[in-house]
Amino acid sequence: MDLPQTFYKKVTIDLKDVTFENVLNIISEKGKFKLNYNASRIPADQKISVKMFNKKLIDILNYILELTGTKLRVISNGQILILPAKNYEKLKGKIIGKVINKGSQRNLIGANILIEENLLGAASDVEGRFEISNLPVGNYTIKISYVGFQTIFIPDVLVRSDRITFMTVELTETPVQGHQVVVEDNYFQSNEIHQTSHTHFSSEEIRRAATLGGDISRIINGLPSLSNDNETNNIIARGGSSIENGFYIDNIEIPNINHLPFPGTTGGLFSILNLDFVSDINVSTGGFSAKYGDKLSSILDIKYREGNREEVDMQVDVNLAGVSGQVEGPLTKGNGSYMFFARHSFTDLVLKLSKDETDPITFNELQGKIVYDISPNHQISLLSIFSDDKWTVSKKVSISDYSNWYGNFNFTQNLFGINWKYLWGKKGYSITTASHFYKKNDIPLFTSIDDQPFMRINSIDNEYRLRNINYFSFSPFAKFEFGVEGKIHSANFNNYFAGGINPLGVSFPDLIVDRKITTSKIGGFFNYEWIPSTGLKFVPGIRIDYFSFNKKLNISPRFSFSYQINEKSAFNGSAGLFFQNLPMYFLSNNEKFENLEDPFSYHMIFGYNYLLFENTKLNIEFYIKEYQQLPVDPDMSSLFLLDEPINNLLYLSHNNLVMEGVANSLGIEAMIQKKISDKFHCIISGTYFRAKYRDLEGRWRNRTVDSKVLAAVEGGYKPNEDWELSLRWNYAGGKPFTKFNLAESTVRKKGILDKDNLMSERYPAYQNMSIRIDRRFYFENSNLILYISVWNLFNKKNISRSGWAETQGVAVDYNQINRIILFGAEFEF
Repeated sequence: MDLPQTFYKKVTIDLKDVTFENVLNIISEKGKFKLNYNASRIPADQKISVKMFNKKLIDILNYILELTGTKLRVISNGQILILPAKNYEKLKGKIIGKVINKGSQRNLIGANILIEENLLGAASDVEGRFEISNLPVGNYTIKISYVGFQTIFIPDVLVRSDRITFMTVELTETPVQGHQVVVEDNYFQSNEIHQTSHTHFSSEEIRRAATLGGDISRIINGLPSLSNDNETNNIIARGGSSIENGFYIDNIEIPNINHLPFPGTTGGLFSILNLDFVSDINVSTGGFSAKYGDKLSSILDIKYREGNREEVDMQVDVNLAGVSGQVEGPLTKGNGSYMFFARHSFTDLVLKLSKDETDPITFNELQGKIVYDISPNHQISLLSIFSDDKWTVSKKVSISDYSNWYGNFNFTQNLFGINWKYLWGKKGYSITTASHFYKKNDIPLFTSIDDQPFMRINSIDNEYRLRNINYFSFSPFAKFEFGVEGKIHSANFNNYFAGGINPLGVSFPDLIVDRKITTSKIGGFFNYEWIPSTGLKFVPGIRIDYFSFNKKLNISPRFSFSYQINEKSAFNGSAGLFFQNLPMYFLSNNEKFENLEDPFSYHMIFGYNYLLFENTKLNIEFYIKEYQQLPVDPDMSSLFLLDEPINNLLYLSHNNLVMEGVANSLGIEAMIQKKISDKFHCIISGTYFRAKYRDLEGRWRNRTVDSKVLAAVEGGYKPNEDWELSLRWNYAGGKPFTKFNLAESTVRKKGILDKDNLMSERYPAYQNMSIRIDRRFYFENSNLILYISVWNLFNKKNISRSGWAETQGVAVDYNQINRIILFGAEFEF
């Protein structure tokens, strides 16, 4: 198309050391036209000088474009674009997606899809499908709009050379009645604005995070609700413990998502999940929906994407931590897809580089997902995740590390699940899931001082689950969801725990556990979402669970609300009762434990969200969490049992428990989150909180997780399509601990705590800085990413825990992970 006549207007411009972006703005003003560009895809900050007298604007502009390596393009709708003119502008990719109604999962026909950077777009067809082809490689922001639905922006959509970027977009209906509160279009999902304690991470936000080995648990640790511990990846949410977290992948519950999954906990060393398969993560750190049960603190709801339905893609990743490969492609002419992934570790190299005197850990992973559309209303998907881990701790390393035991850790686990999605009618759908989880633990440990058996955990668990969730929308103002689920858990335990002296100086005998246990659980829930007027929403819910082991029926009411104050701000709140069964690792120790009650917690949360900019929001929350019926060992009545893995990595033996423990946590959190719509993104968060417990003597004491202050800054800078820098900094106040009674410990040759000053000392504050740098190379039919990731950049000696080294007869502090540097390459073809 022809340029406007004002481009031929003669002007004089005399500028020195002015940014390219400012020059473009000056030219636009003089010519009375608009130049459209994406500042992240052009050298907007490049300083240039222009001195031209009585010249046509088009001549001045061409001169500027030549200096900056950019070009001018006029598209069919008359828009004038400034685009990069690098070689990779010739390299093209495409975006293929589908737009659906979140409430009914039905296709939305005629949704508008617009690329903000170049104003190219498409409309969804009768299948909800859209395609935008011949896009230059790079990152884009996609705007999706549909009449009667919330408009959303999806930033950081990566287009790669000769590759297809797939998107599934769910739009939420926007009910309007009476006085309408107009909500500004923004980059955040509706549940991030109108739901307490909820944060969403996209696939690109997950991929670029500066964390150790792409560990999901460590990626989310920048959230203000979560405490820091880089020795393990235990999630500690708002003064909780490592047993209190739930994980779901595609509606399939998985007890643990980690390598070296420590028995009785939900933590481990690092995640088994392949980040390239993850499409998004929703993190709830309190007040979560009644559809989630049997957890006291937090839920991670993870979605795996589908494989490529158009062509076969492959990828190889090699770094110092291991080698991996994946393949994906279509099934039966695009009616389905598959994707498979395998990885083998090189952790011995990483440990040598970090100079940790630790024996190597080896692990293997296999993962796969298959999706097939039986008909427009029926879809079947299969998911399998397998891991096998081995860690041998030699006696030599054990003694040099001041440890009291050595031996082997062998873990095998596999999740297999099948999902059936059924769209019934135009206003509802169901998801039914059947799954099997297998876990085998083989852990023989011996004392370093005299080579006697210390612990042997030999167990096999099989869990069979069935879960059904149904959604129905009467109207945009009234929706409900309900469901049922059941589980059969069969476990064989052949465990041995050596007797000795506990940390309070009380002797205890050997414990032998040799039994098979089969239990069952059944539960159901109902949520009702009611919008009585525009901007106001109530969600009451209830959950009922029955556990056959202790024959207990638990009823858990939940409630949340949201009030949209104006176009920028909203006030939210939630409250509820949350029950959780103790792990079978605990309950197997004594047949009398069949009479134990279930722990429970009350949550009360109030939050305020303010949209600072369309891509930036401020969130402030205040919470109170009360625990009741927590397990206490009468022989250690002044210690908090659920914090034991923080000091020992795993739970030790307990043959006597009473459910009389009480604890609480309260705090205030603030977070600013900026999505990447230009060159940088960030999350800045801070928390002040307290976490305490009441012992059997009635004294309130500090919890091990009571750091008081948490702070985090994480973000990234992307100057152009080739380079990207990511950074993360975490801070936590000193954790409480108890010093040893040196005289008694020396005499008894065991670590005996100072019983008069329990949890009265504090470690130095925790700090950790990590970075990642990516360099992308685009080729005609492939893409290459070279990266370097540095964990604990300044090699800060953060203390993890204290112990008594029996071989040396001294108290010792154990540090967390030293500096680790990872180099790697990802090749896509």
